[in-house]
Amino acid sequence: SHSTRARLAIWRQLADPLAGADGVFVLGRTELWRGNRAAARPRLTESLDLARQAGNASVVGRNQLWLAEVAFDDGDDDAAS
Repeated sequence: SHSTRARLAIWRQLADPLAGADGVFVLGRTELWRGNRAAARPRLTESLDLARQAGNASVVGRNQLWLAEVAFDDGDDDAAS
């Protein structure tokens, strides 16, 4: 949504990687719910990178799980593993 993208832009300006990870995750998950895995994957990957920057293992794991689901749905068993 427009408001989610606006919040994400603010989080990026504030250089808050954990808040950014959460914001980008919401965008990626929304794309998944819309059935658009191609758009979801880069959002989830960005969220994973931001979570790693923040040093938050829980958010890293969450994103890895969702990325594995996308890879599995795409038939990419190696990436899903």
